Amino acid sequence: MAAVHNAGHTLGCVATGRPLNSVITGQVCRGNPLGLTRGPDRFSWAVICWTGPAAEAVVATRSGTPVLDAAQWMWELYQAGYSGTAPSGDYPGPAATDPAVLAVALSVAGANWTSIERIASALTEGVRSGHRGPGLSPALVRALIGSRNGEDISTAFGIWEPAIAEVKEYRPEGVALHWP
Repeated sequence: MAAVHNAGHTLGCVATGRPLNSVITGQVCRGNPLGLTRGPDRFSWAVICWTGPAAEAVVATRSGTPVLDAAQWMWELYQAGYSGTAPSGDYPGPAATDPAVLAVALSVAGANWTSIERIASALTEGVRSGHRGPGLSPALVRALIGSRNGEDISTAFGIWEPAIAEVKEYRPEGVALHWP
């Protein structure tokens, strides 16, 4: 799941136009995703941060979890101020972003699922092969994604935005975090 999480961050970077300057690993994300520093565009930065958890939510929907349940889980993370325990405080929590970020992050992860799978598989295969190397280079990640800078998220947004809006309207406060 850590590989899927970091692959989600990676696609968030690509989709928001941030360059991949560091090696991507399958280790649990701690602090700033992929070692990035926060950019001046807070919305894009928040999308990058939330595409990691969003990729996990997409895994659940691909395994049969209803979209509304996955959206509920994301909303609860958001309401709880989930920060990925960033020691630098650069990871945006609810005060720094807007629920629309969740819908966009989920849409980026959903629309780019094939690329996320490729990156996560490559990270996982490296671990299974016993490689303790630094991970995937930006050039290899680009090759796994292809020449595009992220897929059109409009179809995925049509799925996730109403789910996030419904959860926000009927569950304004987060409840005990759980994964369905």
